[in-house]
Amino acid sequence: MKDQQHWLRKAVWPMMMALGILSQSLLQTGCVVAAVGAGAAGTVAYFRGELVSTLDNDFEETLEATREAVDELELIKISEKKDALAAIFTLQTAKDKKVRIILDKLDHEVTRVTIRVGIFGNESLSLAILGKIRENL
Repeated sequence: MKDQQHWLRKAVWPMMMALGILSQSLLQTGCVVAAVGAGAAGTVAYFRGELVSTLDNDFEETLEATREAVDELELIKISEKKDALAAIFTLQTAKDKKVRIILDKLDHEVTRVTIRVGIFGNESLSLAILGKIRENL
């Protein structure tokens, strides 16, 4: 029974998140979802300047991978706040763009990563940061 519940959380939760984000975007005006992928790798959506992804990784592992990505990308760390359920990184690029990365623990092995660059967002830079985080997992 526990194995079945664990499988349901890992398989169904990312798909439900993707459907929720997609349906929300259809009801809103403005930006639309640029990319949605579901499955074992989690979901990714870019909506209104914000990249949101669910990763099938433990919160602490994702936190460490994010710290490594920040160092490897040579982003300037302004602040880092963390508790048992969330972490917020406030960073800056060499071009003085503010970058904010938020990690939320959704389940034992599911972490949501939210990335916003500047006021209006930057999809390519957000995807590059997420890619570096995934490389470090």
